[in-house]
Amino acid sequence: MKNVSLPTSFTLKDGTYLGVAISSNTSDAFKVNFYATTQSIGINDDSLTASDSKVPALASYEVKTDKGGNLSDTFPETNLSNIPKDMAVDLGHGIQGMGEGAAGSQYLTWKEGRWTLQIRSVSEDKMNNPGIAKKMVEYLESHTLPVPKDKGYILVEYPSGGKSVHVTISWQDRNLVHQLQTDQVPLDALGMAVSVKS
Repeated sequence: MKNVSLPTSFTLKDGTYLGVAISSNTSDAFKVNFYATTQSIGINDDSLTASDSKVPALASYEVKTDKGGNLSDTFPETNLSNIPKDMAVDLGHGIQGMGEGAAGSQYLTWKEGRWTLQIRSVSEDKMNNPGIAKKMVEYLESHTLPVPKDKGYILVEYPSGGKSVHVTISWQDRNLVHQLQTDQVPLDALGMAVSVKS
């Protein structure tokens, strides 16, 4: 694929290095996996690509050409034009989110430009979704995400227990769909996406 940009910023603990494995690379799609390694190693090192690899994954970054498929799963439709008062959440900087609960889950959704952002958590975990969202909004006041041609979608999912998180950041640029996935905290995930310069 021509004119490729990759994330260039990762939060690494002291004494760790960035490891990289390219899992696919064609003219219309690629996927790169990033790892936290204990020593400096080459791209596609056997320690990263072995099926029994124990090296902790930092993120995966994939770009594929949209061939006219259905992207409603990647970019769900969200209407936030008339948020009911009892569901409105002030996230600061003039941004209002919509909080809702359904089937044992809590959702908080808001828009920033062409981006839709959503936090999902399990109701019984009583996660502070507004607090997490406010930190994300604050971060994005001084850091710029890639500008999607059409849509961008950020999903922050906290599985049951709330001790871990999975972040998926997707955006459409011309006929390309970019997707970054990570189990790092939302602000680190945003930092990775911000570092992708087209």
